[in-house]
Amino acid sequence: MARLTLFRYRRYHKNILLVFDAFKSSEQRTLHPIELSRLTGLHMLDIVRAMNNAPEIFFKVPASATTKYALRLTIANQEREIVEKLIQRRTYYETFFFWALIVILILAVVTLILGGGYPFIERMLEQIGNSK
Repeated sequence: MARLTLFRYRRYHKNILLVFDAFKSSEQRTLHPIELSRLTGLHMLDIVRAMNNAPEIFFKVPASATTKYALRLTIANQEREIVEKLIQRRTYYETFFFWALIVILILAVVTLILGGGYPFIERMLEQIGNSK
């Protein structure tokens, strides 16, 4: 089962694209991570992590005795540029969301440090209560 985390493409976009290229250049439809490691030059664990982080692109073949992966049919028929744009777009959104979280965290800490934390919240609750 694919693990769904908050940032799946952000650190692995290059590896995902390398594995995609290896699948497209291979004559076989299903490949073992060791075969992909030989084709890409990446460590096998990096390949498995990249494929598990991108369940929209890769999937485990359930009927094989060894763990093999394949491209999803919707992705296998696409050109490299389209898949690259998909990966770049997801990486961009994840990076944007990451920095938005950092900014919100910094603003919350600054608000609490400057002493505007709790009185500010109390004033907001009073205003909400008075508006009813």
